[in-house]
Amino acid sequence: MAELFVVGGLAFWIAMLAWFIILWVLVEKDHGFLGLLSLVAYGCLLQFGFKMDVVGWILSHPIPLIIFGCLYFFIGAGWGFWRWFLFAKDQKEPYLNKRTDWLVSKGETKFDSIPLNLKEEWAKYVNDHYEIRNMMKPPLVRDHKAKVMRWIGYWPLSLITWAFNDMIRRFVKMIYNYIHDWLQGIANRVFADIKQDLPQNS
Repeated sequence: MAELFVVGGLAFWIAMLAWFIILWVLVEKDHGFLGLLSLVAYGCLLQFGFKMDVVGWILSHPIPLIIFGCLYFFIGAGWGFWRWFLFAKDQKEPYLNKRTDWLVSKGETKFDSIPLNLKEEWAKYVNDHYEIRNMMKPPLVRDHKAKVMRWIGYWPLSLITWAFNDMIRRFVKMIYNYIHDWLQGIANRVFADIKQDLPQNS
């Protein structure tokens, strides 16, 4: 049985994969502290279960570890800035959706901004709808402290999640935004003859 718990053996890789999945789930669920505890627990498993001298290795390599730590958190800080920018854009999206719905109701076909002749009407509409006014406020960093700290502290996991989820979603959305007007133009041309079924002043 003991031969199973050797570095590089099947149990070693299973334990590493299980820990990585657990850590990933904890971080994505905003349980950064539990993620840190899982790292400590995994270190204990390596130390006592797989007989790796983790503590001895750490104590014998202080300088490389300090350099690694500085670089790690420097990169994490940079990632935190980028991730916050993406987060702010996501927070803006509900407002843009509301604005687009309103413009559609006004018969507009371009939705990147409020036309000059509709600005006053839009301002009145916003003033009458608290939820839209609230959507126009930028997110406050202090209200998302744990999230920002998680992005910095666990940036490799955050980067992987972004690459396989957010980046694909944003890329698809970018394509959609690019071809939207063309697709709408096709639909408008297909339905153009329907207007002939009604009087011209309708």
